[in-house]
Amino acid sequence: MILAGVQMMMLAMLIFTSSPFERTLPNLPVDGADLNPVLQDFGLIIHPPMLYMGYVGMVVPFAFCMAALWEGRLDAVWTRWSRPWALAAWGFLDRLVLHWARGGPITSLAGAVGGFGIR
Repeated sequence: MILAGVQMMMLAMLIFTSSPFERTLPNLPVDGADLNPVLQDFGLIIHPPMLYMGYVGMVVPFAFCMAALWEGRLDAVWTRWSRPWALAAWGFLDRLVLHWARGGPITSLAGAVGGFGIR
């Protein structure tokens, strides 16, 4: 029920506040468009899915926590069930942070959009 509530909130935000179809459907290019120069770096291609996996993965421990609070069962059982989900989601986010910390796609990003002074 908690996950369904989160999904409904995200769906409502997508439909009513920031529909991606309103921006792209009226102005479709006839012959298509090439890949955005910013997305030609592997790090920038993998960044959105990894960020998504990390944030969406954190919804499951949130649901376990809210269910435990709702039921009034604040014992160690819900933490045992939510720990693998939290570690997996944290792993995606941590891998992403480590990639950016070692200077991942920053050099390609600077070159792709005109070299705005980063490295």
